[in-house]
Amino acid sequence: MTVPQAPPPDFVTRLWFAWACFFRVLFDGSFAGRAWAVRDAMPELEPARMPKQEPAPSKPKASETKQREREARVDEAKVREEGRTAGLNDGRSQGALSMLSLLQTEGRFVDFLQQDIASFDDQDVGAAARVVHEGCRKALRERVEIVPILADKEGTPVTLEPDFDAHAIKLTGNVRAESSAVKGTLRHKGWRAKAVKLPEPTKGHVHEVLYCAEVEL
Repeated sequence: MTVPQAPPPDFVTRLWFAWACFFRVLFDGSFAGRAWAVRDAMPELEPARMPKQEPAPSKPKASETKQREREARVDEAKVREEGRTAGLNDGRSQGALSMLSLLQTEGRFVDFLQQDIASFDDQDVGAAARVVHEGCRKALRERVEIVPILADKEGTPVTLEPDFDAHAIKLTGNVRAESSAVKGTLRHKGWRAKAVKLPEPTKGHVHEVLYCAEVEL
């Protein structure tokens, strides 16, 4: 018969146990008799079982590592694309993109700005600018009502009251803190949008597409 092996006690415990057994054998005849009877018949102890070791994880193959890196890059690019699309689809961006699309549709505004005109002569640039100007002016007048901030003629003297709208009027030149009316010369009348009438987007409209690519068959 084998008996499961208990974990061995530490040195202090063994010292105390040996001391206790010594006195009990010395003064307890019954205990001494039992101990004497089993001195040569102690049951064999079951060998201690070593804890089962898990196999060491195998190193990933080079192809698997590259595949994981590619997947991580794809996921990162997807997150960036989703963030970019979310930024294009908020209310402020949609209005700006709609107006930019109208300027491109009516006056080829984006085409003109994206074109490198450094190699063109002034005559060609002037001719192109005239076409862009006409179309963009038409689109702007149809969709946005614009009025001047100051109705005076540019280059003429103007007087501003102390409580003038600093958000709409900018002082330039020799600017000083004034508590009274300010006198100066009007250099630019300024513009204010009085009304905006952008078209309602149709179902499935993609705002970031400013102008469709054209393929002739």
